[in-house]
Amino acid sequence: MVRSTLTTWRGIGAWLAVVAVSSLGFAEDVSVQARVNHRHVPLNGRLQLSLDVNGTQHAQPPDLTLDGFDAQYLGPSTRISVINGQMSSSISHTYVLTPKKEGTFTIGPIAVTINGKTYQTQPIEVQILPPASVVAPGEEPAEEAGETPQLGDNLQLQLGVGKTKAYLNQAIPMKLQLLVGGVAVRGIEMPTLQADGFLVKPFQKPTQSDVDVGGQSYTLLEFDTEVVPLKPGLLSLGPGSINCQIVQRHRSPRRSASPFGSDPFEGFFEHSLLDDFFGSGRLVPVTVRAEPVTIEVLPLPGEGKPTEFAGAIGHFSLDVSAIPVETTVGEPVTLTMTVKGSGNLEAVAPPSLAGDLSRFKVYEPKPRQDQAAQEVQKTFEQVLIPTEPSVTEIPAVHFSFFDPELGQYRTLTKGPIAIHVKPAPVQERPTIVSAPQGMVSQPAQPETLGRDIIYIKEDLGTLRPAGWVWYRSLWYVLLLITPLILLGVSEGTHRYYERLTTDPGLARASGAFRRAIAQCQRAKQLQHAGKVAECYAEVFRALQRYIGDRFNLPSEGLTKAELERHLKPRGIAEDLFRELASLFDQCDAARFAPTSVASGQIRAMISSAESVLKRLEQWKAR
Repeated sequence: MVRSTLTTWRGIGAWLAVVAVSSLGFAEDVSVQARVNHRHVPLNGRLQLSLDVNGTQHAQPPDLTLDGFDAQYLGPSTRISVINGQMSSSISHTYVLTPKKEGTFTIGPIAVTINGKTYQTQPIEVQILPPASVVAPGEEPAEEAGETPQLGDNLQLQLGVGKTKAYLNQAIPMKLQLLVGGVAVRGIEMPTLQADGFLVKPFQKPTQSDVDVGGQSYTLLEFDTEVVPLKPGLLSLGPGSINCQIVQRHRSPRRSASPFGSDPFEGFFEHSLLDDFFGSGRLVPVTVRAEPVTIEVLPLPGEGKPTEFAGAIGHFSLDVSAIPVETTVGEPVTLTMTVKGSGNLEAVAPPSLAGDLSRFKVYEPKPRQDQAAQEVQKTFEQVLIPTEPSVTEIPAVHFSFFDPELGQYRTLTKGPIAIHVKPAPVQERPTIVSAPQGMVSQPAQPETLGRDIIYIKEDLGTLRPAGWVWYRSLWYVLLLITPLILLGVSEGTHRYYERLTTDPGLARASGAFRRAIAQCQRAKQLQHAGKVAECYAEVFRALQRYIGDRFNLPSEGLTKAELERHLKPRGIAEDLFRELASLFDQCDAARFAPTSVASGQIRAMISSAESVLKRLEQWKAR
C-alpha cells in the first residue's frame, strides 16, 4: 500500500514537473495562426476555422463575431511533443462557420489574449459562392452525370525557375509545384512541359510536404529538374501540366432539420468513415496546368574566349592524377582528369593536353559522370603510352569554362606531371638447335601396301552405261516439285500481306531500315548544299522515324527521355543507347542553335547515325 502511494505521488510529481517546464520554456515563444479548410464555399455549405496557438496550452477560445458568418465553437485539442530533448506544446480551437450571404469576406485578424498579452492572426479571405443544388434522395448530383467538379483553389500547379535571366547552354533549376487542398487525388502522373528551345532533363521523384498558403492547408508535391536553353533571346518555358484523378464522393441525402436548431456537425460528417472505407465515389480525370514563364537567354560573349573552351558553363574545379608515374617504354599510363562543380556537365568535352605529345601514343579519353549530393563531377580517363625513354613529364592539362556569376571565361591548369620512363628490356633472339655432327639418321623402311592398310585405288577401271530412265531425269523431278514450290510461295506471300494489313506494327517495321538509310543519303546531299540545320533535321527525323516504325511508337513525339523509357526495358546495349542519345543531343543543338560546323564533323555525324541504324537493325529486342 505504501509503495503504491509512493508510485502515485511520483507520477503526479513528474507530470507537474513537465507542466511547469513547458509553461516556463514556452512563455516567451508563443505564436497564433488561423487556418480554414476551404477558401471557396457554397452558401449552403460549412466552413471549419482552426486557431492554432503554439508555445502554450493556456489560451482561452475567443468569442468570435464575424461579418457574414455565424460562428459555433466545437472545442479544443492539445498536443505535447519532445524531439531531441526540446519540448513543445500547442492548443487548437475549432469553430464551425455558417455563411449568411454570398460575396467575398475577410476573416480576422482575430485577437487571442494569453497571460495578459494580445496576439493577432493574419487575415484570411474567403469567397462564398451561390448555393449548391439540393439532391433528392436516390438521385445523383449534377457532377455525377459527367461534369468536371469545380476545384477552385483546391488544386493548383505552379511553375518556378531558379533564374529568369541566363546564358546560352546554362543549366537552370526548375520545379513544378502541385498544391492539393480539400480534395482527394489519385493517379498523379509525371509532369509534361512545353519547352521549345530548351533541353529538358528528366523530372526527379517528387518530394511531399505540408504547407500553409493564405491560411489554407495544402499538401505540396514538388517535381524538380533542370532546363538548358539552346538559343538566345526571350524564350517561353511552359505551360506545364499534370494529369491526375479526383475522387468525387457520392452525396448522401440531406438530413431533416434538427428540432433543436442548426446542427453544428452537419457537413463535417456528411461523408462517413464507411463511405471512405468502401470507396463510395468515382474517379474524375483532371488536367492541372501552370502558366508559362519568360526567360531571357543571353549569348556567350566573344571577348576573352579561350581556344580550349568547349561549352562548359557553371563553376568548376579540376583534379588531375597519373598512374603509374614510373613505367617502361611501351607500357600505358592512365591520366585521370576530374571536373567537379555545379553546372551542365553533360555537354562538357574533356580537358586538353597542352604540350608536345609526339613521344606518346595517345588514345581518346573515356568519360564517366557521377553525382553525389549537390555536387556533380565528370571523370575522363585517358591512356598515354610513352614511346621513348627520354620522356620526363606529362604535359599540363587545361580546362576552360564560362562562369555566369562573374560573366567571364576562366581557365584551370594542372600539371605538368613528372614521370620516369625506363627503356624497354632487350628481347633474346630465338636459337635454332641442329642435330650434332656425326649423328646419321636411319633410312625409313619400305612399306608394302595392301597388307595392313588398303591403299587408295587410283584407276576406276572400265565403265559401262546403265541406260537412260526418264523418271530419273532432272526435268521430271523439277516438274514434280514446281507446283509445290509455287504453292508455298503463294501461301507465304498471302500470309505476309495479310499480316501487313492486320498488324500496323509489322507494316511500319517493314522497310524501316531502308527508309532511314535513304534519309541519311538525303542528309549528305543537304550537307553538300551547305544546309547545316536541314541536314541535322533530316538525320533527326531518320532516327525518330526508324525507332517509331521499328517499335510501333509515335515518331514525332520521341525525345531522349522517351527513348530511355521504351528502349531500356527491351534490353538495349548501354553503349548503343549512349551513342543514340548523343546523336539526339547533337541534332537538337544544331537545329535550335545552328553554328558554323566543319564539314568533316557533319560527315562523321552522318556516318555515326548510319552505324547506329545498322546496330539497331541487328539488335534483337526483347
